[in-house]
Amino acid sequence: MPSQHVVILHESLCFSGQTERMVATARALEELGHRVSIVTSPGTRTRAVKQLGFEPILSELTLDPWRNPFSAMRTRQMLRRLKPNILHATSNSLAPLLAAVAPSLKVPWIQEIDRPVQTSLMSEKPHFAAAIVNSDSLIESVVNHGGVHRSQVWTIANAPTPFIPVRAVEPFAHQGIPRIGCSGLLDNEHATAWFLEAARLMVLSGTRAMFAILGEGPNEAALRLFIRNHGLNEHVTVAIPTTNSAAESLCALDIHVSCRMEGGPGWLACQAIAQAIPSVFIAAGDAYELVEDKSNGILIESNDSRRLADELTLLCTQREQARAMGLRGRSRFLENSPPRAFSEKIGKLYDEALATVV
Repeated sequence: MPSQHVVILHESLCFSGQTERMVATARALEELGHRVSIVTSPGTRTRAVKQLGFEPILSELTLDPWRNPFSAMRTRQMLRRLKPNILHATSNSLAPLLAAVAPSLKVPWIQEIDRPVQTSLMSEKPHFAAAIVNSDSLIESVVNHGGVHRSQVWTIANAPTPFIPVRAVEPFAHQGIPRIGCSGLLDNEHATAWFLEAARLMVLSGTRAMFAILGEGPNEAALRLFIRNHGLNEHVTVAIPTTNSAAESLCALDIHVSCRMEGGPGWLACQAIAQAIPSVFIAAGDAYELVEDKSNGILIESNDSRRLADELTLLCTQREQARAMGLRGRSRFLENSPPRAFSEKIGKLYDEALATVV
């Protein structure tokens, strides 16, 4: 495909797997020779994204164009000035805005889906090219509720990329207190309270460990209140990483817990397991395909904080076994998702799906 100007619409440059995946997508498109513009709302990752070589166009992106028609109009006018060849939205939340502004621009548009779909994606509109899901478990809702034809749904799973840093030190290589963390948006799509309750149980039992919640979001205040009310301030840190890539921050952990409840492990969890960090996953979606329980990772129901606490305690006390599990997790993950797989699938999508747009 000849070089195209791709405009990526991204809700906010907050710390999330979604933002990290967006950056990986932009890098893959640039590698393919396309020109990329990122239109997004500013956030805590704005500086990091700039340091990675992108100059985002900061703008208000309404999530409800029908109630905020003037905001949608300004977005449409800005996109006309940018003169894109292709529009690419990175999440469900932007589907209404993309459906409102894309048809009048008469360019192909791509919609990424990161959680189950409840309403029509308006894929019958002219120039709709594809819906991207990160998990096969999302396909049914995209087809049945979103109204997208099965041939237009592409699965491009979360995966490591050639840009992920190499971990210099193995988990548990130090002799200090184990560092256990989770990462991602602090919203209702992530069971961060499950992780926090397990941390409380471990502290009560006398297990020596430090806990990190790497993220931000609407549930942050409630989580901090729980920490204060249960005397966990000395044991739990809630923070937004300042490193250029989230993967660099994950390298500081000895154990990673994926709190994503639907669709399988998120982007950040995949970066953790790709760095051989012993990992625990919620038993849902594609986690069953990625993880053989107790072999290359651990699967736990999201309502079972007691078992999470017990498994984390075992990992802390059986460090050699934990490291071995992390290495098996990395080996199986990279076997199924080589570092170039993500970029190659993005390229194939742009070559094949866009060629069929009328």
